[in-house]
Amino acid sequence: MEAEVETFSGELSSRLKIWLEERGFDFSSSWTAAGKAGSNRRYWRAPLGEGSVVLMTQPAVDADFGRFEEMTRYLLRKGVRVPELHVADEIAGQMLMEDLGSVSFYDVVRNEGSEEGLFNRYSAALALLAGMQERCADCETDGPALLVERKFGYKALRWETDYFSEHWLGGVMRIGRERRDALADEFDELALRVRRHPVGLMHRDFQSQNLMAVRTRPLSLAAIDYQGARVGSVWYDLASLLWDPYVGLDRQQVRYLWRLWCGLRKIDASSANWRAFVEASLQRLMQACGAFGNLGRRQGKPFFEAQIPAGRRQLETALGELPESEFPLLRETLAEGPEEE
Repeated sequence: MEAEVETFSGELSSRLKIWLEERGFDFSSSWTAAGKAGSNRRYWRAPLGEGSVVLMTQPAVDADFGRFEEMTRYLLRKGVRVPELHVADEIAGQMLMEDLGSVSFYDVVRNEGSEEGLFNRYSAALALLAGMQERCADCETDGPALLVERKFGYKALRWETDYFSEHWLGGVMRIGRERRDALADEFDELALRVRRHPVGLMHRDFQSQNLMAVRTRPLSLAAIDYQGARVGSVWYDLASLLWDPYVGLDRQQVRYLWRLWCGLRKIDASSANWRAFVEASLQRLMQACGAFGNLGRRQGKPFFEAQIPAGRRQLETALGELPESEFPLLRETLAEGPEEE
């Protein structure tokens, strides 16, 4: 028996209705579920003309709604491939935007049979990220004020590792408070290192499920879910992409793609730059593991719960790229702490 398709049962905002009416929308059409985020955002799809349109709803409107709208307009102005924004109603928490389809970069790469094909696919993602960083190089002076106001510095970096400590070390691995508090010095050191990296526009969640395949042959990608964009380490988004637990590239594949990235950006593939990339990788992976612990273990969302083993594996692999003398207590904790209750 086929599962029943979920449909939007709420009331469309009058602003959205006017936009749709002007384009001949059939209001008897159903808005069918088109996806959801880790937050309370939901996405719905309905036919419009020869194509379709996506409705985003966010019942409990928060600041991210306005941030998404503002960042969309900025990125479009800079020529970055993101969904076209048709109309938004912040009071109603509803937005109509371009339908980028339902195929994510994750869908594309998980079925890739050869390593050569995999690397070719990743080249498209690297190109999208490089283009975003290059086109938005002046984001601190030409971008939305929210980028400067929410710069991803020491305080934000330490928030991420505190999040990891609470929801992963405490929630998943059941590590006691005393041991977790003892890790503060190492987390401080990591934040200080990452804060010293060169900075640029940072998507902050540039991973396989936040890249949509607008076209698959040849592959053309667009970014979504960038409402958390900041100014921060130029290595952070690359770390999000290459160590993505959803895909699970191995260390040799990560290193190869990192070298491709350096060539693309005309950056020296030096040991110092590799170290900076690994530092950003630890920072990013601890954030991701914290999210899996929070959304999966604490909130009971099965999809995120299923990512816990891959998150731990990628974090331990990335940590292994630094000398054994660095972050010794974190290494010991990950090695000795039980994963399950």
